[in-house]
Amino acid sequence: MSRTQKTFLVFGVMAILAVLTLVGIGLFSELPGEKLTPSGIARNQSLHVQMRDDVLIAIDVWLPEGHAKREEVPALINPTRFWRALELGMGVRIQIGLGMVNDREAVPPRVQRLNEAGFAVVVVDTRGSGASFGERPIEWSPDEIEDLREVTEWIQSQPWSDGRVGGYGAAYEANALELLMESHPDLLHAAAIEFHDYDPQGGLLQPGGVFNRALAELQDEFLKRRDENWICEGLQCLLVRLFIKGVKPVDGDEGAALLEQALAARQPVPWLKGLEAIEFRDDEFAESGYTLADISPAHRLDSKKPPTTPVLIRAGWLDAGAARGALARFEASPQPQELWIAPFSRLGGFDTDPFEAADRQIEPTPEEQFAYTVEFLEKRFAENPEPARRIIRYRPLGGEAWLETDVWPPSDLELRTLFLADENQLVAEEPTGSVDPDEYVVDFTTTTGAENRWSSPLGLDIVYRDRTVDDKKLSIHTSEPLEKALQITGEPLLTVSLASTTAEGALHAYLEAVSPSGKVVYLTEGILRFDWRTDSPLGNAAPSDSEGRRADAAPLKPGAVATLRVSMFATAAEIPAGYRIRVALAGHDASVFDRYPKEGDPVWTIYNSATHPSKIVLPVKTVSGE
Repeated sequence: MSRTQKTFLVFGVMAILAVLTLVGIGLFSELPGEKLTPSGIARNQSLHVQMRDDVLIAIDVWLPEGHAKREEVPALINPTRFWRALELGMGVRIQIGLGMVNDREAVPPRVQRLNEAGFAVVVVDTRGSGASFGERPIEWSPDEIEDLREVTEWIQSQPWSDGRVGGYGAAYEANALELLMESHPDLLHAAAIEFHDYDPQGGLLQPGGVFNRALAELQDEFLKRRDENWICEGLQCLLVRLFIKGVKPVDGDEGAALLEQALAARQPVPWLKGLEAIEFRDDEFAESGYTLADISPAHRLDSKKPPTTPVLIRAGWLDAGAARGALARFEASPQPQELWIAPFSRLGGFDTDPFEAADRQIEPTPEEQFAYTVEFLEKRFAENPEPARRIIRYRPLGGEAWLETDVWPPSDLELRTLFLADENQLVAEEPTGSVDPDEYVVDFTTTTGAENRWSSPLGLDIVYRDRTVDDKKLSIHTSEPLEKALQITGEPLLTVSLASTTAEGALHAYLEAVSPSGKVVYLTEGILRFDWRTDSPLGNAAPSDSEGRRADAAPLKPGAVATLRVSMFATAAEIPAGYRIRVALAGHDASVFDRYPKEGDPVWTIYNSATHPSKIVLPVKTVSGE
């Protein structure tokens, strides 16, 4: 054997020994959840709970690290569609064994923080997802919500439970908790529900009847991959799977086999196909027997027996229709509510204020936001609980101070009406005679960009840049400069008298502020498919039964004047003196939405006369000190 061969042999043997050593370290390393608490119970347990129809629901139970014998603690339930826990690979155990990762870092951060506050945490794979069994005909089905009731009752029966169960979660999780509270008003002791969609159809998937295709396609792909237990593909997957294998099976020798059974029996929800077929509120989703209204908290709330659970809610002004939904909820339900609204992105990771730099850091930070969530829950579960307030705390776009009100809109506002006038003006004087209407050829290349409010549910930042170039494709009407700073707070109501050359169409209306230098700042928008129009102005309250129902469909008659009333999405914005107010009208937003009609080039005639006025009503107040 040559010297070179001997050298390679030595290095080869050393490499093998190093690998075997690392594997040995991993085999003898405990994950933090596997360690016993002083009570003798493992800190983390993964198990199935059997439901009323024998379906097995997978849960992960995390007890406080110092849980003592016979100690009873309150618990928080967190229902998720996107895996309650990951199966960690040998790489993580090796890192723990080598001291590269400590116990605290190996526990989900929010679970760790809640455990430290004295809560047990129970994370649930909802029916037909993760390691749970069962059919899933639609998201948030009644069976899924009833499972959460049974899991809550299971928690209450455990020897480590003091009988009090609350909930926490964001987005999908929050909607599930919302529906649980509506179905069982007295079940939960307190809940933090953040960045969710009170009206998933009207506030996210199909605002004003216009299909959010881009989001639906991305959601569909994501859900399929989750239901297939997909992690990654390609050569890099070899390394990834050393650390993460997929969804976590339940404990025990049969855990892996049970997971395989659950995955083999799974029929993914036909999310995109089902949504594509829905045009109205009362259309059935994919032969499921349910409509989107059936899984909407806005439609399920029973005003005769509303939830009593104190809740903490967060929403962002530019996060799809979340702010409008949160305010609608505040109005519809008398339960104690702390509602916080600011320029938050979904999950509160980014500052979305269009008056500020796109890279401005969010305040409070996500860590500070969750710290307050824990504080809110601690107060509700204290030995002498502090009563929860019914209050709205909000920070306007363009503003720095947090404001408070216990009614919405705030009581110190006045309604200011501005009329669309000739020469692209927006004026306070009501039209008195006949004025030549504006003609607008719908431009289907118009867009609000790739980082708009309708992509926020993907966890992205929301960035509306200067819209000066975009507005050249729209029908615009602009006011004179403001003499004093103005705060717009609430839902601007736009009325447009319009005739179209086609029966199908969609109105995309934008409220903007134009700086003295000409920069155009996005504030909010309203969307309405022609045949979703209603004679009654929309408000904060939950959508009416008649809005968007198939039986009430009313396509425009080509050439005939129709009145379109659009309640824009809720906003609070401080407009500096010298800025001008602008209303910009479009027939499409190519960033995410379907186009109506699918073919052709509609021409709109927009009227602004005494007999057919077009106007916007703004809830405003003059900002003091300006």
